[in-house]
Amino acid sequence: NAVLACTANNIIELLDAKSGKEIKTVKSPGAAIRDTVVFPDGKRFATAHANGNVGLWKTNTLGRLASFPASQSNECIDVSSDGYMLAIGGSRGQVILMDGMSLRARQKNNKNE
Repeated sequence: NAVLACTANNIIELLDAKSGKEIKTVKSPGAAIRDTVVFPDGKRFATAHANGNVGLWKTNTLGRLASFPASQSNECIDVSSDGYMLAIGGSRGQVILMDGMSLRARQKNNKNE
């Protein structure tokens, strides 16, 4: 079991839940991370950034799978219980819902927008 943590300077840490020792660390590029959410299956997590970007990451490697823009500065992020919908709260008081969390689905959605 592990714990995911993000620091004020964009460092994402995967820590051993029992000992607290660092398993892996990575620096997230770009604007400050405002919030993080782990998907229900524990295999992925998402980050909400101050510049409006949303990052999708692989939990066990801390590898970034995708990054896509939202239309506002992000304040918070959450994921549905089935793991297929992200809710992103922004600085303008709006909540944006994003679906299709596989890269293929995201590309398909972008082409249809």
